[in-house]
Amino acid sequence: MGWQLLGDVAVGWQWTDINVRIEGDVALKLEHSYSYASFPGKAYAILSSTTEAGDRALYHRSYPSGDADIIASEVPAVLVPVGFDRRYLSIKRNLFARVQDDANWRVKVYRWAEDD
Repeated sequence: MGWQLLGDVAVGWQWTDINVRIEGDVALKLEHSYSYASFPGKAYAILSSTTEAGDRALYHRSYPSGDADIIASEVPAVLVPVGFDRRYLSIKRNLFARVQDDANWRVKVYRWAEDD
């Protein structure tokens, strides 16, 4: 058991896909890193789930801080027939983010993996 790294991505203005398929309900952890002791601006990252057909839902805000953000990514039963039980994750910054260009803001996304 432990946290499995899914991706280490720069948080930009456009959606950045994490090309690892997620199935069912999972626990996720987000860790922010940036080039300053305290975050230089007002912003948050948006994590979303995307189906293979390109549908997007299950949004989550994650604010940059020194603490990890733990998320219970549960798929409501009504979204299972649409394909969200097998999905990919995407991340971007909010549209009104005020972030210095050289902040080098990145997010590491992990999922909890049970030993088989």
